[in-house]
Amino acid sequence: MGAKVDLEWNDSDALPPVFDVVTQFVFDRMTDITLEMFDYTNMGKILDVGCGMGIDASELAKRGNDLIGLEPSNIMLKKANDWAKRQEVNIRLVQGIGERLPFKKRSFENVICKGAIDHFYNPDMAIQEMAQATKSDGRVIISVTNYESLGCITARTLMRLRSLILWKNKRGRNHWNGYGRTKTHRIPGRDTCSGNNGGKERESWDIPLDHTYKFDYFVLKNVLNKYLEVESLVGVSLFWNLPGWRELMERLPKSVALSLLIVSDKIARKFPLLSDVLVSRCRVKNDTQFNDRI
Repeated sequence: MGAKVDLEWNDSDALPPVFDVVTQFVFDRMTDITLEMFDYTNMGKILDVGCGMGIDASELAKRGNDLIGLEPSNIMLKKANDWAKRQEVNIRLVQGIGERLPFKKRSFENVICKGAIDHFYNPDMAIQEMAQATKSDGRVIISVTNYESLGCITARTLMRLRSLILWKNKRGRNHWNGYGRTKTHRIPGRDTCSGNNGGKERESWDIPLDHTYKFDYFVLKNVLNKYLEVESLVGVSLFWNLPGWRELMERLPKSVALSLLIVSDKIARKFPLLSDVLVSRCRVKNDTQFNDRI
């Protein structure tokens, strides 16, 4: 298929040991809103695709749900197993990829994929697989970072203006062409789903090197609509990747910073197009909408 899956991917290579106040807020809100999307009257069997450390799966398992976590990385599967033991919950962990789910069709009441779909070598195929694995009255919940957020757009605009003023061009960046694209599009040079950044420096608004695809509001809606009916698509946070925003929040008193983050998050909830993170809840389309594996 022309792409390699990193079976030794380690979140320690991709995430800092300590989060700044903004990043912690974004991650917490992303988790909260994703879990809020569940219909807790119809939970049943749940599949967590790209479960990572299994933190979300463990949280759902604590509520008495039947959880299966799917993850390609040997390292992350071990971490997920260790985490589940510490949380004293039972999770069935399976090694596999979203593009080829090793389950029968209509096996799950709910399928979740949080912060992982843009790491896959074929998100389109993965979403089709998730749709087919979900029961007719079930839900598919997908969360992903929006790299056409207000913060990212503003950051790139400021950098381009700076380059013009200084008569310099930024080196080594692959700029997105904006909202014109409505299909999932591989990032140039990203043929391996790997967390190794090769020692290259990146700005906060750049797409991390362990991401193979770039999502924004329109791209996400387009690929979801192929196989699912979108019930809800909301935003999380504003300005996460805006230059100087994190530094400002770190300098402010915690109560003031938290108030600003909460207000910006409420705005993002209503305007997902501009938000830092997109959280979607979808229902399954009729079987006749599906094609064979692509």
